[in-house]
Amino acid sequence: SPIVPAEENLLKVSATATLDAAGTVRTKAHIAFDGINDNAYRGALARMKPDDKRRLFERFLKRRMPGATLNALKLTPEDAMDVSTPLQADLEFTVTGMSAAGKGKAVVRLPWIAGGMGIVNFVLEGTGLDKRKYPLRTGIACGVVEHLTVKLGEGYTGGISMPSYPPINDPSLGYQRSVVLTNGQLECGSSFKLKTVQFSPAQYLELKRSLKALDYDRRKAPV
Repeated sequence: SPIVPAEENLLKVSATATLDAAGTVRTKAHIAFDGINDNAYRGALARMKPDDKRRLFERFLKRRMPGATLNALKLTPEDAMDVSTPLQADLEFTVTGMSAAGKGKAVVRLPWIAGGMGIVNFVLEGTGLDKRKYPLRTGIACGVVEHLTVKLGEGYTGGISMPSYPPINDPSLGYQRSVVLTNGQLECGSSFKLKTVQFSPAQYLELKRSLKALDYDRRKAPV
C-alpha cells in the first residue's frame, strides 16, 4: 500500500525568544501535533493527570536544554478525548547559561525544542547499531519542522560568524537548517523528514552517516 507522506505526520514548532546579555533565554513556543504525532501524544495525554502532563513537557525541554524551567503550559483541547480539535500546545520557558561571552564576543546556544519531541525522534532510537544485516523497519514516514526567532538584547551589536548547515536530500531522508542574523534578531529554521518506512542495510549505512552529520550540526552555534 502507498506510504503516507512525511508531510502528513509532522510535528510543527513556531517559537519566539529573547536573549539578554546574561545569557538567559525566555521563549514562547506553539506546537502543532499532526498525523501520527497527534495519535501518539493524544493517547498518552488522555491518561495523564495535569501534573504529569507538565512533567512530560519539562522532560522534553530538559532533554535539549538542561536547566530549562517550564513557566506555563496550555494544551488544546483541554480534554484530550475531544478528537474534533487538533492537538496543540503552547509553552513558555526560561533557560539560563545560553551564551558564553568573553573579549567582546558571545557564542549563543539556540533554544531548539523539536529535537526533544516528535515521533521521528523515537523512531530513530532504533539506529543504535553501526551496521545491519537485515532492514530497519520504522513503520511510519514522519518528521519535524521548526521556526525560531531569537531577539537579541542590549549588548549584542552584530554577527561575527553564522553556522552553515549542508542540506541532505535523498530518497529516504530530507534535512535542512538555517540561521540568519537580520535586524538584531536570529531567524532560524529547521526541517527533518524520514521519507520511507524501511531502510535496507545499504540505506541504513547512509542514514547513519546523515545522523552523524546532523549531530555535528547541532553543536554549531552563532557568534
